[in-house]
Amino acid sequence: MYKPEWLKYTLEQRQKLAEHFNIKKSGAVEVFDNVVVNDGYPDEAIYKIDKKDADKLLGLNQNAKDETIKTTKKEGATVKKPVSKKDEGSSKA
Repeated sequence: MYKPEWLKYTLEQRQKLAEHFNIKKSGAVEVFDNVVVNDGYPDEAIYKIDKKDADKLLGLNQNAKDETIKTTKKEGATVKKPVSKKDEGSSKA
């Protein structure tokens, strides 16, 4: 996986993955505009991790789209189907 994908995981998740895959920090944590851009884990080691394997290890749902909809519904929001180009002209007023 690439570093941006890696950094989307929480600190605790990254620590669990690093422990499981025996990855040691090799650099400093870098923060830009209050966002972590580098957590010190070497890119070369992270590239070797398959995202699906990481998600499975962490017990995360493989289908992020379904998970987002479930989460949104739990929070009481309304999820609407996106309007396609062909549906735009036939809207009922």
